[in-house]
Amino acid sequence: MDIEDIEKRLNNISDNLKHDDQKKIIQTIKQNEYFEDLNIDEKNKINNEYYNYYSEYEKIYQKNNDEYKKLISQFSKSYLEICDFYVGPELPRKTYLDSKKDVEELFSLFIFGALFEPYIEAYYNKYCN
Repeated sequence: MDIEDIEKRLNNISDNLKHDDQKKIIQTIKQNEYFEDLNIDEKNKINNEYYNYYSEYEKIYQKNNDEYKKLISQFSKSYLEICDFYVGPELPRKTYLDSKKDVEELFSLFIFGALFEPYIEAYYNKYCN
């Protein structure tokens, strides 16, 4: 057994645990009921630390979701149910198939692939085999 390899693995595991613990602590602070009582600088610092654990796209979603939650917290549930902007307790995630145009593009791609599949297979059999 290679002692250096084992030591690297243990150090890697230790770093990952520290990273996960910090993320859980920051998430707990952010979700705590006393978070709103903090001053603006402390809130910004905690929010920045919280968002740093996410990828770029997830960071954008989390920021928008937090703004949305802050907005809807100002209104009553019955008022929100009749509002056009209310989409639920959290923002829905955007997917590729959200619009009719996206679905049409996907179907046209499948049809295009189905039409040209015999030609692709013939090319593969002639030049790749």
